[in-house]
Amino acid sequence: MKKTFILITLMVTCLCTAQTVSTFFSNPDVIIDDAMVQDSEGNLYGSNFAGNSVYKITPDGTQTTFATGFANPNGLAFDSEENLFIVEYSAQKIHKYSHDGTLLQSFDVTDGFPSNIIKSHDSDAMIFTNVSDHSINKLEQDGTITKLFAGEPLDVPVGLTYDNQGRLYIGNYLNRKIYRLKNNGVKYIATIPDSGTVFPYLAFITYANKLLWATNYGEQKIYTVRPNKIDDVAIFSGSTIGTDDGDFTEATYTYPAGIIYDENEDALYVSQYFNGSVRKISDISDYKRPKIKFNVFPNPAHYITFVKGKLPAPGDYNISIFDSSGNLVYEANESTAYGNIMFKKIKISDLNITNPSGTFIVKVSTETISKSKLLIIY
Repeated sequence: MKKTFILITLMVTCLCTAQTVSTFFSNPDVIIDDAMVQDSEGNLYGSNFAGNSVYKITPDGTQTTFATGFANPNGLAFDSEENLFIVEYSAQKIHKYSHDGTLLQSFDVTDGFPSNIIKSHDSDAMIFTNVSDHSINKLEQDGTITKLFAGEPLDVPVGLTYDNQGRLYIGNYLNRKIYRLKNNGVKYIATIPDSGTVFPYLAFITYANKLLWATNYGEQKIYTVRPNKIDDVAIFSGSTIGTDDGDFTEATYTYPAGIIYDENEDALYVSQYFNGSVRKISDISDYKRPKIKFNVFPNPAHYITFVKGKLPAPGDYNISIFDSSGNLVYEANESTAYGNIMFKKIKISDLNITNPSGTFIVKVSTETISKSKLLIIY
């Protein structure tokens, strides 16, 4: 069934107006369209994946070329001594540069193509993704490479970030799913939406204000995810393609790609593919995220269950139920009848599955936010 929604015009409550978007850097001759990282002095380093250079931008916007001659420079990360690691995607190498731009060492990644990279939270080892075998790897200081996890459900992993507890999150580029590395495996967190755009890819992720922040090229949007929930996803900013600055609810982006959080500035920086400029979003810690609140009862259920709760604002919403394999077994498009209150009675016999039993996911979605809960059917 095709989903239809009435656009919720109030993406956030009236308290959430502090975040503003500005163009931090724009130069048609200096393209930053991919990964970014900052040093301890607040200088921003950005890679030009479609080109061959890594650039350095000072806090006042002064630009210099840090290093050049790469075949698709991709991920960037500093170690504790501020040596900069640069992933050279097409050459299957990772390079280590001193802070002044001297090449110190190069490491071969012979079994595939490395993409993104991040410093390990508890050492100077580097964690990097390999999009060929869909793996997460550790590069030790002596050059030893160890695979931490490889294969399904990772699907061209690119996004990497740590939360404030040292837990590593991984974003799949192709299917936009986010996982957390856990006990030599991965735990599913969320899927970033796509409405059928030309480039429906999850670019990069970062962590700030107890949220994961993710960019989707084709949607021209930045999303937030609650990492301690399942599929608790909301649009933060963006709509159609554009370059409009101003309030975050009205700003537009041109294929947002890299995203990092500057704790000192309390700001997000976002690079843009097919554009090359860097945007800055201020006052992130003041952001008040919209919420969906709902319960599923009875749970466990046998003959019938109810979904009841509140939406951020009145309007249309969708209820979807998925089995443990991710197959859609039920869907209903509804509209709030009384303010922002939602209520739906669901007969278990209406699920598109023979003799339903086991664990299912109930997902409630609006145009701007979605949230999921487990449902046990016996």
